[in-house]
This record gives sequence, structure tokens and C-alpha cells, in this order.
Amino acid sequence: MHFFKLMTNYKKLSLCVLSLLMSVCTTALIINDSKPASFTLDSYLKEYIVNSPDLVSDYNALKTAEINFKNNIIDLFLPSAGFSAGTELMSKNNPGLHFDNSYNSSLSVDWNIFNSGRDALAYKKAKNNLEVAQMRFKNSLQELALSAIKTFYDLKRKESLLEVSKNDLKDKQEQFEMTQLLYNDGLKSYTDFLQSENTLKNAQLNFEKSIADYNSSLISFNNKIGREIMSPARLDYEINSAPELYTTSFEEDLQTAIANREDINREILNFQNAKIDDKLKLMNNLPMLNAGFALNNSTNDIFGSRDNRTDYSVGLSLNFPIGFFWLDKYNDVRVSKMAIINEYMSFENLFRQIKENIFDVRNNLKFQFAGIEISENNLKIAKERLDITRAEYNDGNENSYSLSLAQENYLSALISDTNYKYDYQLGKYSYQRALGLDIYDADKFVSYNKDFVEGKIKQIERDFLSNKKR
Repeated sequence: MHFFKLMTNYKKLSLCVLSLLMSVCTTALIINDSKPASFTLDSYLKEYIVNSPDLVSDYNALKTAEINFKNNIIDLFLPSAGFSAGTELMSKNNPGLHFDNSYNSSLSVDWNIFNSGRDALAYKKAKNNLEVAQMRFKNSLQELALSAIKTFYDLKRKESLLEVSKNDLKDKQEQFEMTQLLYNDGLKSYTDFLQSENTLKNAQLNFEKSIADYNSSLISFNNKIGREIMSPARLDYEINSAPELYTTSFEEDLQTAIANREDINREILNFQNAKIDDKLKLMNNLPMLNAGFALNNSTNDIFGSRDNRTDYSVGLSLNFPIGFFWLDKYNDVRVSKMAIINEYMSFENLFRQIKENIFDVRNNLKFQFAGIEISENNLKIAKERLDITRAEYNDGNENSYSLSLAQENYLSALISDTNYKYDYQLGKYSYQRALGLDIYDADKFVSYNKDFVEGKIKQIERDFLSNKKR
């Protein structure tokens, strides 16, 4: 009996030392700054979007589309000009190298006024391409916002689960100490003591895992906004009670998605472009009427201005495309017809996917909403059973296995309740994105201009060179 008591005291000392070391390690891993930066969901969204390298690429893609659209307008509707100038240095009649005042220059202006409506179709296609680029950029902003929200919620979830495991460890440490006293007084068996000790060790292991999970999420949280990866962060956010579930029908949600989703509107524009291409291919088989204006000014001997002539012309031309007896053009039309069919099939496939997507997110949100109420009730039941089982165990009416089972049921219910609440919050944002609705007004934070892009590139270069020197 004295041997068991000696072993018990030794284990108690070891567990106390282990708990102290874990406390120190936790402090070192999680708290490395006396004043951690504070973030709200809004402030983190701002930092996330402003510091996103992907945003620079998306912005440049949009600006490229805008520049291409302007160039298309210039090429399609505005005149083009050219200037040339030169002098003779050597000729057959005058073979020696010579310099004189015999210079010539020419200025010409050409303007295609009309070409059977082809320019109008090309303009419409260019405008559609610009709208597609604008939609892609807007969608990129919303996807960035959704990614930022998920990262923020992930860290907050891990923070909540860390607090759960910390409280669980504290509770099981106190229960182990109670079991130890009961064992020393002969009221509990050595098996009960070992069971309580194993339960405590499992709680310590869970706590260590929660620390590792939290630190992993913290690294991701900081890395996405360009902070030092282990910089501490305090999240100013509390989960509110679950709001009222959606009241719209599936058909209403589908109509909202059709009106707002970027991918649907993009496919519609691609379908329109395929029809424009088909119409242009058909027009290539028809005679084309061109109307144009040309201006040419020629000058000989610029310095002496001996000869200066200006010619202009306005003309019409009628072109008959023949090719290889129209066979190649007929094949081009067949290809464009198949392209239209392919675009329609692509749209049909997307529409079916969206139907399934909306149905899934609605169901997931419904189950998550129902799960919150169930998990809250399960948590109350598990807490009450744990209190009763612990009281009976301390009175000697229950064994250690029953207590351990009640403790684990309570911990499981607490973790489940936490996860359900966070899953429902994230499910709301996924539901909004499935309908094509903006989840956040990201535009109000960033002025997307040349200075922003160039400044971001310079910052990335500085960070890269700084890391390279280490």
C-alpha cells in the first residue's frame, strides 16, 4: 500500500511538472507579443484584399481588356495616318555619295467609312469581351472576400476549440486530483486511479493538438495578409444567435442566380460572340461594299518647298469573295455553326450544375440550422449527465469508466456545438455566393489604380530580396 502511495505521489508530481511545462510551451507558441493586433471581420477583409497578389493579376487582366477595347474602337472607326520622309544619297545617274537639298516627304490619311456592317459586329464582340473581363474581376473580388471570411472563421473556430480543450484539461486535472484523494483514502481502486490518469493524459494530448491546430491556422491567417507568420492576433468577433433561415423557394433562388451569377452572364456573352462570329463568316461569302476617304500630301525639297502636292479621294469598292470556289468559306461557316452549338451545350451544362449547387447549399444550410438546435440540446443533456455522474462517482456509486464516458460525451457535444455554429455562419456566405449575390463590398476599401499595382510590385520585390539575404 505504501508502494502505491509512493507511486501516486510521484505521478502527481510528474503530472504537475508536465502541466507547468505545457503552460509555458503554450505561452511561447501562442503569445509572443504583449499587445497582439486586433482584427474585426471587416478590418481583416480589407487587409486580405489589399495584400492579395492575385488581385494585381486580376486588375491587370481587366485593364488589358479595357485597353484592347479602346484599340478596337480606334481600329474600327477612326482614321489612320502615316508619315514618311527621305532623301537620295546615291543613284545610278549620280553614283557618288552626295548630300543636297533634294528631300521628299509624304503624309497620308486613310479612313474606312463603311464596310457592310462588319465594324459594328466587331465592336459588339469587343464590348462583350470587355464585359466578360469586368465580370471576372468582380467575381474575383467576391471570391477573395469569401476566402478571407473562411480564413478568419477558421482561426476563430480554432481559438474556440482551443479554449474548449483548455477548459477540458483543467476540469480533468481537478477530477484526477479528486480521484487521487479518494484513492489515498481507500475509496477508489487502483484501476479507477489509472483510468482517471489516462483520461487526464488524453486531455493533455487533445490540448497539445488544439495548440498545433491553432498555430497552423494562425500562420495561414497572417501569411494571407503579409504579416510575420507567428505574430499573435486577437479576433474581435462573437458568434451571434442563428438568424432566421431563408424564406425563398428553390425556384426564386434559381431566378436570382440566373440574374446575378457571373458565370451565367459570361456564358450568355460567349454565346452572343459565337453568333457574331457565325454572322461574320456568313458575310465573308457575300459581296462587301467599302466606302473610304484618303488624303495624301507630298513635298519635294522640304527646305526649298519647290513642289507641294495634295491629293484626296472618296471612293467606293465592291469586293466579291470567291476563294476556292467558296468551298473553304462554306467550311468556315460549318465550323462556326458547330461553335454555336458547343456554346449552347456549355451553357446548358452550367445551368444544370447551378441547379444542383443551389439545391445542395440550401439543404446544407437547412441541416446546419437544424443541427444548431439539436447540438445545443445535446450539450445541455451531456452537461447534466456529467454533473450527475461526477457526483455519484465522488460518492462511490459510479466507476471511473462511467465518469470517463460522461466526460468524453460532454467534450464531444461541446465541440459539435461549436462546429455547427461556425459551419452555419460560413454556410450563409456560400448560399449567397451560389445565388451570385455580393457577400461584401470589397470595392470601398481599395482604389485600383496604377499606383496601387506598382506599389504592390515594389513591395513584393523588397520582401523577396529581404528574404533572400537571410
